[in-house]
Amino acid sequence: MLVLGIVTLVLSIHRADNASFTPDESYSYLHYVHQPLGAILTHKEAFSNNHLLNTLGMKYAEQLFGNSELALRTPNLLALCLYLAYAALLLRRLSWPFAAGGFVLLCTNVHLMEFFTLARGYGLSFALLLMAQFHLAQSIRTHGRRHLVLFHAASVLASLSNFTAHRSHRRSHRILHRPFDP
Repeated sequence: MLVLGIVTLVLSIHRADNASFTPDESYSYLHYVHQPLGAILTHKEAFSNNHLLNTLGMKYAEQLFGNSELALRTPNLLALCLYLAYAALLLRRLSWPFAAGGFVLLCTNVHLMEFFTLARGYGLSFALLLMAQFHLAQSIRTHGRRHLVLFHAASVLASLSNFTAHRSHRRSHRILHRPFDP
């Protein structure tokens, strides 16, 4: 699991560093990252590209590392580390062939792994969802309150990672409701 995790992380870093920004990533960066913290948290400029925790992650990653594609995608690469760690923790109680097979399945889906190489909220959300699943399983197994608290915290953060608010203001209305023009 360690070797596959390292290979997955290295390949993801390479992709995050070499792939051009998508239109959605660019929109998030240009319209939300430079807003004041209060405006981001209150969704003053609400639109579907403002994934709350991702926007905050991009904002602070830019302050620390600059505005390269890799720097702005750093929060999702860190989320991949969290995802890989919790995948291993979740599967470690299984016998070796099942744990290894499960880890391969969780870490080799290219469509899922792509979310960790983009500056969007989905990679953060998937990592936190896996964290929540682990702590739910642990709370059931051990009847531990600490795991139940961590389950709820990870679930809320997973929701905030993918959370967007949409207000029907003119800009978003024009973008979302264009007539079809073949």
